[in-house]
Amino acid sequence: MGKFTQTSAILNRLIKKNLSKKGFEEKGLLFQWEDIVGSNVSKVTRPLKLYTAKGGKITILKVQVNGPNAPQISLRLDYIKEKINHFFGYDAVSKILIQQTGPYDFTNDEK
Repeated sequence: MGKFTQTSAILNRLIKKNLSKKGFEEKGLLFQWEDIVGSNVSKVTRPLKLYTAKGGKITILKVQVNGPNAPQISLRLDYIKEKINHFFGYDAVSKILIQQTGPYDFTNDEK
């Protein structure tokens, strides 16, 4: 008989592979975004990519922000960075860059 593999094992490998491509070795940043930055910030933002620059000395987080909230979020970047670093217990993020998008939020609520 053939060997069966649990679906969860397959999914875990696929998820880890895809998250690693975006720099998210640690899944907590994606899956606990609201817990880390709070509901007001998480409604209008989401982490896109985490990467290192300057020979690994700087870690940059790219965050997607809906258009109308980009100015407000840009004023809160130090707060967001502080919350992320506190969550990890070390300076995981050195800098945050914003990528603006359309005028919608990132909640899963149907409207």
